[in-house]
Amino acid sequence: MDYKLKYGDVSTPEYFVEEILDLLPINVWININYKWLDPGCGNGIFIKCVYKRLFNSLSTIIIDEFERRTHIITKMLYMIELNPIYIFELKQFFGEKANIYNINYILFNSEFLFDVIIGNPPYNMDGSIKVPTNTSNNKKNDGKAIWKSFIKKSLHILNPNGFLNVCIPVIWMKPDKENMYDLFFQREIVKLKCFDNSESNKIFSYNAQTPVSIICLKNNLHSKKWQEILLYDKNYSNKFIKYKLNYFSPIPLKFCYIFSVLQPYVVKYGSLKSYITKTNMPPVGVSLVEAKDNEHIYPNIHSCLIKNKTNPELSIYYSNKPLVYNGIEKIVLAHKMYGFPFHDKDGKYGISNRDNYVITNNSKCIFEFLSTSFCITLFESTRYRMKYLEKYIFELLPDISKIEDFPDIINTENICNYFKFNSDFATYYNKYNRFNF
Repeated sequence: MDYKLKYGDVSTPEYFVEEILDLLPINVWININYKWLDPGCGNGIFIKCVYKRLFNSLSTIIIDEFERRTHIITKMLYMIELNPIYIFELKQFFGEKANIYNINYILFNSEFLFDVIIGNPPYNMDGSIKVPTNTSNNKKNDGKAIWKSFIKKSLHILNPNGFLNVCIPVIWMKPDKENMYDLFFQREIVKLKCFDNSESNKIFSYNAQTPVSIICLKNNLHSKKWQEILLYDKNYSNKFIKYKLNYFSPIPLKFCYIFSVLQPYVVKYGSLKSYITKTNMPPVGVSLVEAKDNEHIYPNIHSCLIKNKTNPELSIYYSNKPLVYNGIEKIVLAHKMYGFPFHDKDGKYGISNRDNYVITNNSKCIFEFLSTSFCITLFESTRYRMKYLEKYIFELLPDISKIEDFPDIINTENICNYFKFNSDFATYYNKYNRFNF
């Protein structure tokens, strides 16, 4: 049986479990009264690591090893798992007196609240979730994405001031209609560390296709409009940095230090968000062809492709009717990953495809700013779904057209000098200098 499809079971390597547990404050390991829960226990890798840590850290509090083991297993650790095969394995390791429940976590009724809830909740069950890179799966046969239900359930049975310590997809880090962002922001985000889809795929032995975050959340409800969080920046400083998170602002996956420096400029001068429009598909009745003919005479930007690995080229389709933005000067970011701004000064083109970004503020400096390897590098920071360019990046970039003393010659070197970024950042943006556009 494929446990990944039926139960959403993807094995978490022990080294990564330890990295997740490291986010918890030290004092949780010396409290003999805490109750720990792993709600999607699987093979028990999380709870086994917790057990080992508690066994060592409580050695000066409960001296006798047998008494210590018994106390931890019967009074502190709780495990829930739907797969009966794993239940057998868990009982073999922890014994028959362990608190092990073979039940659907969403249906679990607890008589008490927990102090620490840990784990890597299943992303899906009863089938895989259709993603752009999974061409073999039909959307009609989608499984159920249940990790959000796991999080909501966990927060419901977590003690006030208790800790949620989990690995989950990063999609919650952008403000959303399902209020997952709110669930986290309304509580104290203690520590947060992110991994892009390439990194997560490697961590999970190429069984994961989505960026993930590991988080320590304290169940301390508040109504503040901002909070200071510890966000890990492996790209610039390689350490946790203090990051001021304003309510409803997207959280960057990468280059957190860079955005912490840009943030005051966004607050003072505004962001590029108000200039950006994301396009939809053409209306009913429009037909498109790749080669101009007597009926299809209106040129449109459809997308942007990279030729010979270095040369971005616009993909032009022709329509039987003038499409949106035809006749309007604009800046178009048509490449789905890198953007590659194109300045349509004469309004020659309409737009014939969804998910192109259009800017109708035709400031030369904004065009030049978005064309730099500096910005193209930062586009990586809001790729919450695979490697796509997301609109949220424009909320994090300042409107440089309003900064009076901004350099007249706009290039990556001058931008870095203006914001006082050191040469370490060059390691990242230099890889985008290969593009000719």
